[in-house]
Amino acid sequence: MFQDAPTPPHLQEDLSRRAMLASGVGMAIVDREGRWVEVNPAFERMFGYQGADLVGRATVELAHPEDLDAVRTAFASALTGETPALDAQHRYLHRTGAVVWAQANVAVMHDDDGQPNYLIVHLRDISGQRESEHALQALNETLQHRVAQSAAALEAERAQDLHEVDSRRRTLGALRPQVAERVDLHARIQPGARERL
Repeated sequence: MFQDAPTPPHLQEDLSRRAMLASGVGMAIVDREGRWVEVNPAFERMFGYQGADLVGRATVELAHPEDLDAVRTAFASALTGETPALDAQHRYLHRTGAVVWAQANVAVMHDDDGQPNYLIVHLRDISGQRESEHALQALNETLQHRVAQSAAALEAERAQDLHEVDSRRRTLGALRPQVAERVDLHARIQPGARERL
């Protein structure tokens, strides 16, 4: 059996760097203090910043205010080693202020002593998916409302039909004695007199 020769460390780093730069997914390295160390071009496009604008800044600065605590907690648990990997959806803010929904996959990298050293962050923009989910939910709610309205209209129509049938039944019930009386009267008339009628 042939075994591949181990790749020298400098080549591994070069391959990792090339993969990071070429990736279509936003990638970043975060230090133990929760600051951006490096971001790739896809990350820059996703958030509208140049890498130099982000390096050294806290990761939570990009978090949407309503997701700030969740992002802070998630990164803190990864950095302390509580969570070996993280997979979560959070809202972030683009440089323009637009909301960016992202699927965050975070892996903890450890030092030689096994302590968390830094995080490798992959962020995939799922804003379009979230918009589609929101539109689908709104459509479902609209359809449910229309179905409920149609059911109510049908029930009202059915109640009206039942009322009319009941009213006709009562009317026929009231007429029944009169019809019976006429039939009886007709039967009492002598046969020759019936023909003259």
